[in-house]
Amino acid sequence: MNYFRSLIPTSHSTYLNSPDVLKIWQEKILQSMLIIGSLFGIILSIYAIAPAISSHNWTFFFGSLILAIVSTSLFLLRKISYWFRSTVALIAVYLFANVVFFRSGWGGLSLFLLLGFSFLSTTFLFKRPTRIGIGISIVTLLFWVILRYTNIVPTIGTSASPYNIIIDVLLTFLVGTAGNLAIDSLRSMFLEEHAKTENTKTEIFILEEKLSLQKVDLEKRLYQLRTAAEISQTVSSILDPQFLIQQVAEFLRNRFSLYYVGIFLIDESREYAVLRYGTGEAGRQMLASKHRLAVGGYSMIGWATQTRKSRIALDTGVEAVRFDNPLLPQTRSELALPIISGIDILGAMSIQSENSNAFDENDIMVLQGIADSLAVALENANSFQKTQKAIEDIRVLNRAYVQQAWWDTLDLNKELKFDFENPLVTRQEGASKSIQVPLILRDEVIGSINLEIEGSDIPQDQYEFLQTVSAQTSIALENARLLEETQLAAIQEQKLNELTSQFSRALTIEDILKTAVLEFGKLHSVSEATITLLPPEEYISPGIKSISGKEES
Repeated sequence: MNYFRSLIPTSHSTYLNSPDVLKIWQEKILQSMLIIGSLFGIILSIYAIAPAISSHNWTFFFGSLILAIVSTSLFLLRKISYWFRSTVALIAVYLFANVVFFRSGWGGLSLFLLLGFSFLSTTFLFKRPTRIGIGISIVTLLFWVILRYTNIVPTIGTSASPYNIIIDVLLTFLVGTAGNLAIDSLRSMFLEEHAKTENTKTEIFILEEKLSLQKVDLEKRLYQLRTAAEISQTVSSILDPQFLIQQVAEFLRNRFSLYYVGIFLIDESREYAVLRYGTGEAGRQMLASKHRLAVGGYSMIGWATQTRKSRIALDTGVEAVRFDNPLLPQTRSELALPIISGIDILGAMSIQSENSNAFDENDIMVLQGIADSLAVALENANSFQKTQKAIEDIRVLNRAYVQQAWWDTLDLNKELKFDFENPLVTRQEGASKSIQVPLILRDEVIGSINLEIEGSDIPQDQYEFLQTVSAQTSIALENARLLEETQLAAIQEQKLNELTSQFSRALTIEDILKTAVLEFGKLHSVSEATITLLPPEEYISPGIKSISGKEES
């Protein structure tokens, strides 16, 4: 079945291995002409049987039969060389045209066959054989003209007048030339249009390749942007600087398929960029050895931290400014990206790949955006750490203040305690349980509520109520203490104002000393007070000195 499908003229011949599209079309035309030649030969053979029998002239019959056999054989043997098939087909047409001349004399069919031979030679064999085909056709006509006047073939001599022969020869020459030129022009147009089509296909293919590359590049950029957004979102929720650096480095290495990622931060002296985290075994070794690079030194990290600009090395073998790290021998491309927050340079990021020319300007833009996000996150984390430390310091100060304030209160008021026994509850030996609820003020315990309850435990809602009461009690006690403290300060301020008023009314030094010592003696912890004025040379210290041997101030 495949063999018969291969004989169809419109199908491409599997036996013609040629990239020339014109030859492919020629072969298809040849296959079509062979079908026509076969049918034409068979019909003429059938038509010539009766005249051949009656006249005993079998020339035309055998010529038609040979044409049919040759055409059919060449049609069926498509795998034979194209040049052989086309040449044999043209020879068959030419011989059959001469058989028609010999059988029927000068006439339309013979002229038509010679013109067909000329056209087919142009179609199958192109320019140089075209002139040969026309020449053979004209020479054949002239040959039959000679035969006409020599009467070697009687039918030629009686078939046409000299005038008709001249007209037929000129007509054959002109029509054949015009037809051949037209076929050659069509062939040139076909080749030109085919070249344009092929160029268009090539351009379309190039555009598709570019579009495919741009699509791949766009998908890469989208992936990078999504990854950058994901990293920015992730780092914004991390408040531990070291954990933040570690997460960003590992994220970059895994998502961008990198060989190594290292993050450096500048030390307090602003002289070195110290490695804070590096991926892989090389990173662990460098962290263990406290790897650092000088700011502005002979390295890409040093250059980036000094100039605050990114630097790219697409071929590390020829990069002039680069630290050649023996722990990273497979590095072929490297990026150094500064980590900048506002006007402050915090450090730099080293991104390395095993491939040459692995980075471009778009990669720098995306990765620099991640470095900027890291800078903001580091600033936030550092600010959070400072805030937490300040809050903890304030908490410690508050606890110290609360302790000191309540110690002073207890020293002043001795033991502050209140007991209450519920007369409605009958106490039973062994059936009660003690519960202690602390009084907490600013994370400091200032007392407790001690309860004796009947039974083994109290319900959860009552326990929560006790905690609420404890909190409110602590606040109320603190407010009361602050009120007493404020009142005491007001009394002291009032006494100070009265003392100032008395000093203003005193007229002599003795009156001033008397007024002062009387006020000191009113203090509850003072049993006796004395004020003594000393000459300058006997002055010992600016503090208060006891000279009477009794309690003074």
